[in-house]
Amino acid sequence: METTSLTLDKSVRLVILQFNFNNLAAIPASLTDREQETATESRVRKTHANGVQVIAPLEKVSIASAPYDLKAADYELVDTFYQQRVDRQRPDTYYHTVRFTFAEHTHATPSDKFRKAHDDIRAGLVKICGDALWRVRVFLNPYFKNDHPVPGVHAVSINLEARSPFIDYTGKSIVPPPKSTHSFTVLDGTITLVPV
Repeated sequence: METTSLTLDKSVRLVILQFNFNNLAAIPASLTDREQETATESRVRKTHANGVQVIAPLEKVSIASAPYDLKAADYELVDTFYQQRVDRQRPDTYYHTVRFTFAEHTHATPSDKFRKAHDDIRAGLVKICGDALWRVRVFLNPYFKNDHPVPGVHAVSINLEARSPFIDYTGKSIVPPPKSTHSFTVLDGTITLVPV
């Protein structure tokens, strides 16, 4: 049986929600005006993304409670960024990535600039999570400080793709709405994808 849970123990310093969109219009405007990732940051990110997949892809997962559950588990939203990227399989096509970083509260150090925009960014995250179902994959990655891995410390990356929206591009509800197969929860410090 495939693993559908991961414990957020004291070794997990960061939890990252990374969303990939085909449709820019589905992303709240408060998020697309964030600073884009630089080429150097992209290289660093790819170097650091050498973790292990701990939860295999699951389709049509409800993640509506994710922002609330992570806060209740003492992870604070500290950063976000938006980037338009080239699809490697279709070089003439772009997709859009929005990443939200949560830090374990004793290590949460958001910038002053982020603090000022926090409420709008969090509202955008809540909307993204509640407007659709997602394919979910979860990775346990090393945690890096000053470009060096910290032994025994990790970052969890929750990758969210294949969006199944409840509302179409005209603002009308999709009938019938997509049905979820699992629900994302964080309970007693454990991320669990619970069958619906």
